Amino acid sequence: MNKFLSILFCFLSTVSFAQTAAVRGLVKDGLSQKVLDSATVGLVGTDYKAQTNADGVFVITGVPYGRYTIEVKEANHATYTQLIDVNQPEVVAGSFGLDAPKPAAAEEVAEKATEREDAQEKALVDVAPTVTLSEEDAKDLGDQSAIGSIGASRDVFVSTTAIVMSEARFRVRGYNPGQTEVFMNGVPMNDLGTGNALTSSWGGLNNVLHNRDITIGLNASENSFGGVGGSYSLDTRASSQRQGLTVSYSRGNRNFSNRLMGTYSTGVLKSGWAVTASFTRRWAIEGYVPGSTYDGYSYHFSVDKHFGAKHILSFTTFGASTRDGVAEAETKEAYSLAGSNYYNYAWGYQNGVKRNAFVRNTFQPEFILNHEWKIKAKSKLVTAAGFSFGKNEQSGIAYNNAPNPNPTYYKNMPGYNIVANPGANLQDLQQGWINHDQIDWANFYDVNRNSSQLINNIDGISGNNQTVNISRYALYNRVSDVKRFNFNTTYNTEFNKYVTFTAGLKYQFARTENYWQMADLLGGKKWWDVNQYAPLSYPGNDSVAQSDLNHFQRLVNVGDKFDNDYVTVEHRATAWAQSQFHFKHLEAFVAAQLKYTAFWRDGLYRTGLFPNNSFGKSTTQNFINYAVKGGLVYKINNQHFLYANGACLTQAPNIIDAYVSASTRDQVAPGLSNEQVFSGEAGYVFKTPNIKLRASFFVSQFNNQTQTTSYFDYDLSTFVNNTLTGMNSRHLGGELAFEAKVYKGFSVSAVGTLGKYIYTNRPSATVTDDNTAGALFTNETIYIKNYNLGGGPQLATSLGLSYHSPQYWFVDLYLNYYGMNWVTINPQRRTVEAISTLDPSSATYQQVIAQEKLPDAFTMDLFAGYNWFMNKQFHKMKKYKYYLAIGLNVSNMTNNRNFITRGYEQLSFDDKTKVVAYHANKYVYSYGTNYLLTLTFKMN
Repeated sequence: MNKFLSILFCFLSTVSFAQTAAVRGLVKDGLSQKVLDSATVGLVGTDYKAQTNADGVFVITGVPYGRYTIEVKEANHATYTQLIDVNQPEVVAGSFGLDAPKPAAAEEVAEKATEREDAQEKALVDVAPTVTLSEEDAKDLGDQSAIGSIGASRDVFVSTTAIVMSEARFRVRGYNPGQTEVFMNGVPMNDLGTGNALTSSWGGLNNVLHNRDITIGLNASENSFGGVGGSYSLDTRASSQRQGLTVSYSRGNRNFSNRLMGTYSTGVLKSGWAVTASFTRRWAIEGYVPGSTYDGYSYHFSVDKHFGAKHILSFTTFGASTRDGVAEAETKEAYSLAGSNYYNYAWGYQNGVKRNAFVRNTFQPEFILNHEWKIKAKSKLVTAAGFSFGKNEQSGIAYNNAPNPNPTYYKNMPGYNIVANPGANLQDLQQGWINHDQIDWANFYDVNRNSSQLINNIDGISGNNQTVNISRYALYNRVSDVKRFNFNTTYNTEFNKYVTFTAGLKYQFARTENYWQMADLLGGKKWWDVNQYAPLSYPGNDSVAQSDLNHFQRLVNVGDKFDNDYVTVEHRATAWAQSQFHFKHLEAFVAAQLKYTAFWRDGLYRTGLFPNNSFGKSTTQNFINYAVKGGLVYKINNQHFLYANGACLTQAPNIIDAYVSASTRDQVAPGLSNEQVFSGEAGYVFKTPNIKLRASFFVSQFNNQTQTTSYFDYDLSTFVNNTLTGMNSRHLGGELAFEAKVYKGFSVSAVGTLGKYIYTNRPSATVTDDNTAGALFTNETIYIKNYNLGGGPQLATSLGLSYHSPQYWFVDLYLNYYGMNWVTINPQRRTVEAISTLDPSSATYQQVIAQEKLPDAFTMDLFAGYNWFMNKQFHKMKKYKYYLAIGLNVSNMTNNRNFITRGYEQLSFDDKTKVVAYHANKYVYSYGTNYLLTLTFKMN
């Protein structure tokens, strides 16, 4: 019987594969709704194309069944692409309302989030024209045989949050970036260590990031199983790029002041080859924040070869080398004394030039090889392999047997000293601080040149005793040297017009070496590589002070590794499958995934405090995870949709959270195990050619999470590691997105979300420090149930007003309001130990346990632009089409400089005095009014 069914299935499949179809559609100007009679419509990667007639109608005939990317080109409008399914004899692609090109404004979408301090929140969506099908269009094109899909057009919620709300550090549904899967040309781009997407690898490459497939939340994806937050799949292959030359220059007052971009793409040539090259330079002598600098180079190169209609072989390489001087969050006392919410202590003058002590250097080039095989009209196999390597470096100041050089160190602040010294004059203390509120480079050199110390048994050689010029202050880099390999293959097929099937296999490997490297001895000759504080806990035992017992009493030169050096290795293999079912009034999908993860730590130093579990390969941690999800869409008619999705899955802990102190030893968190996730969403969608509405509700429960946070404790003069286990949290809320074309180019949009993101239990904590071999606390109960998760606003709204003129200029104005933003809490302030000596009715008690709510904020953003089709004025320009565009983006037009986008409680806490003000909350403020003006030239 099974054999008979197999033969029958193969026969039916063969019959269906042989079928071809006609693809029909209508092309109009999106503003005036006038038909466009000179548009070229084609299926990317094939020879199937057609020209619109006098009525704006096109018909592409003889198209084999399958999934294609339809591309619409017209001289005075932006090129538009969209996926379509050819699964019946006549397919109505819809009415394509093309917008005038907005290259300068569209570039802002990818760039705005790049400028945020957290590059992992980079936005990946841009403004795209909308494809709709009105009743009148349907009459022109023939009867529509099936009701349109719920996701057929751009989602205004996604585009608005990406373009506008990134300035508020808004996170969709409050999820961490690692809850969204990101792919570049089929290669997974999420870092195995943190789970976050490696967006810094393609920063600045806006011109090649236009083609993407976005899955929102728990919806089905044709590229991956997806995360709780959905998936992004970017396609930067040469065949998918817009043909022609694009050159632009931007001037602004953000992280960078200047940006120069150039991109050229051949399109698919008759020979089957396609080539794309892109380059970007971004730089600023000083960014918006004093003392910050920026210098970045980005490149992208891709070459494709089409072998007939079935095979495409592609090679892509890209990378972004960036060097930027960063600013630290600060307390309100520091901001107030400095007279600016953008005070940055990290710089100081050296020989009359500003020098920043905290500089990030990043460069991790990526190499990707793709093969796309159209097995048959309804079946496709896409395979990708990628390799990347490179370093992330973050500089900092190391000090040994010397005062803390940080001007904002709490014992240097007037607020602390007026309490510690009641007889002091507050104004004198404040003025003294103002006179020394920046890094004092000259003092570092003076101290180091005059510092010497007798060191015995140098390099472990008995009797090798020398008096050495030792640096008390030095500049070092925290380095992550990464090597990654990723493999991914995805198979898509259509059994018939009702059922599609997708399956995939994925393998990921990452090896990361983490170490400190000496960058500058600041006038000294050597650095003594010992822990000066460890012997205080173990008198008479000099070995505990050694960073590496295999290199006893080591003296460090510039370029040498020191303090710590260890490797993490992780392997992950994934298999998943998904079936989708399509009927006239009902769509459904089910998907399942199985994942195996293995990781370990390999110590390269034998630390003096942990000689038995710091050096060599640790025990391998193994995890098996499952995931299932499914969903339904009920299509009431072509305008009204109801949908619901649900998922249940487990996740392995991130390797950065698994070890209580990976830099010193291989001790794992107590009871380390899988995290459980339960998530659901439901909503209503209304769609017409002029109005779109989506209202949704979501809830996600994350159980048994593990989180490790490391910080430098000034009181203990060491790094302290706080590992929380068994932590639960819930994300609950709703979303509303609305947009409507009002009248002749005028449109309005409204986006809003309100959530409640809280901890739902009392986890346990293990607290260790790097100066002692024991633990400060073990299995300590943390009383954080019902506290809010920090990190971004839980209330966010945006009202958009737009006018798009038939003369190809536009203005978009956004009015934004943010609220329900909470500081990230310090778990150690919610313990019995922290409040044991306090009266519950006292003000100090409330200060210790209360969670601060940040002020609500209002902002305004403006996008404007004009596009000039030069051929109309210069009639001799016939060989190519030429465009000149100018775009302006002004953010925070109200110059709201008191908008706190992020706040957190310092992890240091004075257990003796319980005075919170000694380690007050720190904040980051949004930029005031800032702009980016872009001039773009295009030729195609």
